[in-house]
Amino acid sequence: RPFGILEKTKYTGVVYNMKIIDNAFSLSDRLTLYDYIIKQDFYLGWPDTNNIEDGDKKYLHSNYTEEQVNKSKILEMINGNEEIKNTLEGKQCVKCIVNLSIPTYSFRAHTHPGTTIVLCYVNLNWKNDWFGETVFYDNEDKEIIKSISYTPNRVVIFDGDTPHALRPQSAAAPDYRFTMALWYINK
Repeated sequence: RPFGILEKTKYTGVVYNMKIIDNAFSLSDRLTLYDYIIKQDFYLGWPDTNNIEDGDKKYLHSNYTEEQVNKSKILEMINGNEEIKNTLEGKQCVKCIVNLSIPTYSFRAHTHPGTTIVLCYVNLNWKNDWFGETVFYDNEDKEIIKSISYTPNRVVIFDGDTPHALRPQSAAAPDYRFTMALWYINK
């Protein structure tokens, strides 16, 4: 399939645009990014939804300024991968956040309307039996229609309108699961 075209996956009448890119970055870039991320400050954040019932859930995150994004070199890394760069042609990055999950968290399906999300799996090592998948739901948030394994050096690009959530890692996994999410909009 040509670069720059998101894979269209159809589930029960709904088409989701998604692209999975493995081995997205060089080892040097991965180490640089990981080292940068683990040295950042993390804060209690917002709940995944606006439902009153879920308002008590807050998650650890690090929200990056434009200066921090430039210092992290993530945009250079992304532009260095031709497949990612071509997929994002005509779009600009408007937000970057690193989510930090721990085994006791639970997450709700949520969306980021009007955006394209670039989700980078940051941990350097991960085993399948540690879980931590990203799951995608139907439009009613009732059925999981796709699950993407947390695989180091994987990038998932998807429409922010797609309901999604992460699954926390198992108790056997490392204490911290990092994902870097970048929000892109059309220029």
